[in-house]
Amino acid sequence: MQLRKHSFDQAQGLAEKVLASPKANRREQLQANIALDNIARSAGPSSSIDIAKVDERIVALSKGDDDVSLDALTFLAARAAAAPTESKPPLPIDQLIESINHHPLAKAPHQLLATDLEIAQHRDQRDEIVRRTIEHWKGGNNESLTALAAWLYRNAEQRRLVEAISLDRALQTRELFLQYVDALAALGRWDEIRRTIESERFPLDPVIEHMYLARCFQQQGQENGAENNWQRALEDAAGDLNKLLMLGEYAEKNGAERVATTAFEAAAVANPKSRQAQQGRLRIAYSARDTKRVHALLQEMLKIWPNDTAIQNDEAYIHLLLIIGGTGSVSSQTAASNPLPSANSELPSSSEAEAVDAIVKLAEKMVRDEPASLPHRTLLALALLKQNRAQDALAVYINLKVPSNAVSASAVAVHASVLAATGHKDEARTEIAKVPSNRLLPEEAMMVLPLRG
Repeated sequence: MQLRKHSFDQAQGLAEKVLASPKANRREQLQANIALDNIARSAGPSSSIDIAKVDERIVALSKGDDDVSLDALTFLAARAAAAPTESKPPLPIDQLIESINHHPLAKAPHQLLATDLEIAQHRDQRDEIVRRTIEHWKGGNNESLTALAAWLYRNAEQRRLVEAISLDRALQTRELFLQYVDALAALGRWDEIRRTIESERFPLDPVIEHMYLARCFQQQGQENGAENNWQRALEDAAGDLNKLLMLGEYAEKNGAERVATTAFEAAAVANPKSRQAQQGRLRIAYSARDTKRVHALLQEMLKIWPNDTAIQNDEAYIHLLLIIGGTGSVSSQTAASNPLPSANSELPSSSEAEAVDAIVKLAEKMVRDEPASLPHRTLLALALLKQNRAQDALAVYINLKVPSNAVSASAVAVHASVLAATGHKDEARTEIAKVPSNRLLPEEAMMVLPLRG
């Protein structure tokens, strides 16, 4: 929980406490070491964690034949697959592959992960490795075959998937059938999908049936058919949180944003505390670049999770954007008993300046509590910039080392604005040129517009 909130110091302390306990079992030790690894990678070079020691302990836990050792091997394999090719893994790749393949508890998903490493090691042999892997697993049980189908899809081998797995075999389980249908979709074989689903050879849940048919009609340009099936999917999913979430995510992924919005809204009504439902609503609002809607949703979420610093940060940031854009209301107030305004407390309605002051105080507290958090520093820098304290805003970034893959478009926009305000305009222009305008909210895009071109 602390790691998810980017409370790195607290999460690190908890993990180190587990490792220091003589009562910690192998499972707890592995979880603590994985947590430390995640913290170190998220915090970047500023982390005090000795990653070599963490690697050493995880490698030690990978020895043996129990489920903990298999999970340690799987973790090391996933890390190796995601790491740059020039980096040196804590366990040699060939040894890691062999250890996974010969582990007594390893099943198809584990061994297919090892195959990913083998392909990465021998890219010139990819075609032969894929062919050999298909031959090995295509005669397996349904669980193994489903894992193979997922692996082939992930590796963009949809044609080989439908060649290796017959329709009759795909009809044996729901998971395998859906993998097969997704592969046909990737190949654009929409008529075949429609015929297969409408033949009712496999009894699908009505929600799944209608959402797949909706996509078929959508891809074939038959808007009425698509609309009718989306609507029937919504009706069949009504009141069922899991089905609404599944439908919302599928519709969102396939460009049916109105359907996704309706599904996520219904899911939030079914269970207001469903984080997945609330995040779905938020994604759609961000996608529509509707800043006021984003702010309203974040305010709703703060009522449910008032102590969540990530939501506090985002609500305050969006509120600040609205103030900067001239459309922000100063409607929330600080409780008289709370000397430090929080993002969800009501700010004085009499003054925009007081609202910004309150956000600065909130951001300063969050940066003190979580100094490695880029979102917190981004909020503070923007608030200081609004107060015409450009040099103070620039100082917010001192000693902050953040992995490039953790930098959002919003963070780049704010940093570029701070650079420009402090006289570093060429550097600011170079930085913002890397961010397309359609990845920014309207207020952010306007803020950096002078740096474009």
